[in-house]
Amino acid sequence: MTFNTTVISILGSALLLLSLACSPSAAKATVEKEGHSPGMEVRDLDTMEITAARITPEIEERIKALEEQVYEGTYEKRARLIHTFLDLSFGWEERTISGEAVLTLTPYFYDISELRLDAKNFDIYRISKGTDGEELDYDYDGVELYIDLGTTYTRGDTFDIYLDYKAFPYRQRPDGFQPAAIQRGIYFVNYTGEDLYKPMQIWTQGQTEYNSNWFPTIDKPNVRTTQEMVITVDDRFTTLTNGMLIESEALDNGMRKDRFVLDMDHPPYLFMLAISEDYVVVEDEWRGVPIEYIVESDYEQYAADIFGNTLEMMDFFSEKTGIDYPWPKYSQVVVRDFVAGAMENTTAVIYGEQVQRPKIDLVDSNNDGIVAHELIHHWFGNMVTCENWASLTLNEGFASFTEYLWEDYKYGADRAGELRLDKLQAYYNEAVNYVRPLINFGYDDNEEMFDRHTYNKGGLVLQMLRDYVGDEAFFASWNKYLVDNIYSAVEVHDLRLAFEEVTGKDLNWFFDQWFFKKGHPQIFLEKQYDSGSGTLGLNIQQVQDPAEWHPVFQFPLRVDIYLENGSVIELDVFIDQRETVFLLDCPSPPVWVNFDPDKFLLVEFDMERNFDSYLAQYQLASSFQDRHQAVMALRSYASDIPSEVRNSFLEDGSGRIRHAALSAFGNYYLPDREDRLVEMVLTDESSLVRATALEILEMFDHSNIRSLAREVLEAGYSAATISAALEALYHRSPEEAIELAA
Repeated sequence: MTFNTTVISILGSALLLLSLACSPSAAKATVEKEGHSPGMEVRDLDTMEITAARITPEIEERIKALEEQVYEGTYEKRARLIHTFLDLSFGWEERTISGEAVLTLTPYFYDISELRLDAKNFDIYRISKGTDGEELDYDYDGVELYIDLGTTYTRGDTFDIYLDYKAFPYRQRPDGFQPAAIQRGIYFVNYTGEDLYKPMQIWTQGQTEYNSNWFPTIDKPNVRTTQEMVITVDDRFTTLTNGMLIESEALDNGMRKDRFVLDMDHPPYLFMLAISEDYVVVEDEWRGVPIEYIVESDYEQYAADIFGNTLEMMDFFSEKTGIDYPWPKYSQVVVRDFVAGAMENTTAVIYGEQVQRPKIDLVDSNNDGIVAHELIHHWFGNMVTCENWASLTLNEGFASFTEYLWEDYKYGADRAGELRLDKLQAYYNEAVNYVRPLINFGYDDNEEMFDRHTYNKGGLVLQMLRDYVGDEAFFASWNKYLVDNIYSAVEVHDLRLAFEEVTGKDLNWFFDQWFFKKGHPQIFLEKQYDSGSGTLGLNIQQVQDPAEWHPVFQFPLRVDIYLENGSVIELDVFIDQRETVFLLDCPSPPVWVNFDPDKFLLVEFDMERNFDSYLAQYQLASSFQDRHQAVMALRSYASDIPSEVRNSFLEDGSGRIRHAALSAFGNYYLPDREDRLVEMVLTDESSLVRATALEILEMFDHSNIRSLAREVLEAGYSAATISAALEALYHRSPEEAIELAA
């Protein structure tokens, strides 16, 4: 999806400044009494003095912008959409969809005599009560359709509306709006058949409210409906939509009708189509559920590798959620020119062509992250759906977090740490430019919600919640949230209430600051050791700008203090002030102070550091993030690093750290560790490490580089290693390298 920034108003911050001006005294710093280390003294400090504040012209302008901003809340349901029947055929050359739709509805609560539908860019030929009933009057502006029902329906009544129409997704709308690529809803690829390198395809992308470009519906995330779809195509095309293929009928004119049914409620934005002249369907099964891997014919032999761990993921996610995969089928299909990375349409996920790669590419970088992300949506998103786009993180934050869960389960803590660091850095990079609440009712366009706040920050906040309540309580709360809200739309308070019911904790403070307030803690740390008194002073300051971000966060903080004598002081405190200072009995000088050793907090820590502290950090740390930070910092001290420490980098459990060490210190490993580099070329579990080790050996003219490169080519381990071997060989024997490359 597209990631856009938005302007954030500071009305709340302005009011805060005014209130502080009226009451300049600030609260005193405290830490939680439980868990204090013996000898710890807590000091109170006045942390902020604001003696005056005024509304500047800039603040006035931003307040005005906020007042003009539209509140994007939850769609008011007047009619409940029960069932959607569609009979579709396609005009390839004009890129149109001819459709007949029958919508079954009932009043939601109040009586209704008019029905509003989303139907973007249609020509409408008939609207009637049922297929053979009286025609109905309607008003239509090319986007919204208002149908006069001809009678008043009362709660409990059920009625059918028939529509005969043609959809024009590529035509400019009557209001002059020309849909952007992401907004078209349905797409024709190589629709003339003239491109010899692309199959003719039709596929859809409904999120957020774009499926109403090809069928009439109530295109809102808090609406759910069952569906039946009849698709008429030339017999050479393979078709896919949600649910089960019930019937396939060959017609006399070389065409075919396929009928699919999904008799379980799901939102209209998760309806999908994928039609192609070049698909193979590789079938599998999970506990009686049909599984399909659908790829282009050239990739049939790689289909199981492309979607490699799907079955194991279904086991894992079913166990973690406490609910078996909740749909009757699971298909995964690849399309060309997709406008998003992938889309979790119910029972039928669409992926962009970037996932469709041979096995040697997948060794370098597999598709586990994106496959896990789309699969877990079938619990978080498809089964339990955010009720408005302001709450999109209830879909995407869970999916982002579950990528981490899978990585930790399948590949271990270091690989999970690598993924977490990537997501953390991407969110921090976005937060440099703008911040907003996770639950954000003030956006101008739905697409604004698809950013690193919704995805990355949402997942990182869930990690903090897991750490705070503990694993057993966290997954029990997950299960309760899903069970209580199964096949329905939710808001973030449903999640909070599930966690409070399971844990007995009041979590309003947690959800308020992390879901409804902006930013994250930015902490500046100072430490001072007094050898005379054997005490260590620590000063923890929240330095985020209170005019732009939430001024004071509260969070539990663990601190591990490693002493020169080999002992460790473990400190657990609760930070809830702008500045907190405490004094510890410390019988030996500290060599490294590790804040948040488990690395679960969404907190930026900054403190003055030196070579010795980074060296101690690498030698003492257990988490990937701490070890990686130390190695990256030590690049500035390359010649000062003891050889035994530098050598230990090559044995680190993280491939990313081994690669960072090779990239930063490659020349230091020659000639003494040349044999180790050769071993890494041939056996390291990370293909990137293998390739980099080979590049270093070639760069420094390893005596046996030609035979080593040939050995790598013969093994054919991955695309990265093959590329590095061909390049190394080319520098020694260009003709041989070109011949082998062919």
